Amino acid sequence: MTGFEMSYLKRRLRDRGYHVLTFRYRMVTRSLEFNRRRLAAFIAKHRRQISGPLHLIGHSLGGVLSLHTRRRYPDLP
Repeated sequence: MTGFEMSYLKRRLRDRGYHVLTFRYRMVTRSLEFNRRRLAAFIAKHRRQISGPLHLIGHSLGGVLSLHTRRRYPDLP
């Protein structure tokens, strides 16, 4: 998937005042561990831009990746 699938939700969240970032990944050509490290680095990099809680929203495999990343890196915000 390209991330376009989430564009409607992204627009609606922005319209309601949320700061929305998109993380793109490839699960077919990259491993879960590779993508977990990338997602953790993405969160750490963008954390400074966000005040308040950080929420991860994923559909299907994106949800699985989010959950596994939080479990692997429990110190992430």
